[in-house]
Amino acid sequence: MSGLENKVALVTGSARRIGAVIVRTLHEEGANVVVHYRSSSEAAKALCAELNNVREHSCMMVQGDLTDIATLAMMIEEIIKKMGQLDILVNN
Repeated sequence: MSGLENKVALVTGSARRIGAVIVRTLHEEGANVVVHYRSSSEAAKALCAELNNVREHSCMMVQGDLTDIATLAMMIEEIIKKMGQLDILVNN
């Protein structure tokens, strides 16, 4: 594994396409990951289920409109509450 063990990464827009590839790559490298989505809830659920099957409790989802500043703070609070930290941000 690389130096990403015990790190938490948030990837915005990561339920599908390139975002999902980034999430899978970070997860393969040992990071716990946060899948952000705005409206692709089914894709986000499927991706998190896939990753949690590989490593239990290693993926969570957050929903939010990134153009709403109040949503950003709530997302970060939720991530820290559930994962204990946030180390990496990928703006996809």
